[in-house]
Amino acid sequence: RIPAVASQLFLKRQALHAFALEFVHPSTNTPMQWFAPIPDDLMELHTQVQMNRAVLPKPFHESSS
Repeated sequence: RIPAVASQLFLKRQALHAFALEFVHPSTNTPMQWFAPIPDDLMELHTQVQMNRAVLPKPFHESSS
């Protein structure tokens, strides 16, 4: 059952997205990384719930300093 407040957000799917995946390859022991842009509908949801975009994850190469 979907909460009533959720129906006001106009999202037609589950709000789930893997922005970044990282693991060590089991055979080569090489670190592997994948990044996928956040879809427009989820970015719109971010705006609707007034979440600060600064909390969005950044690719690992951008966040290391």
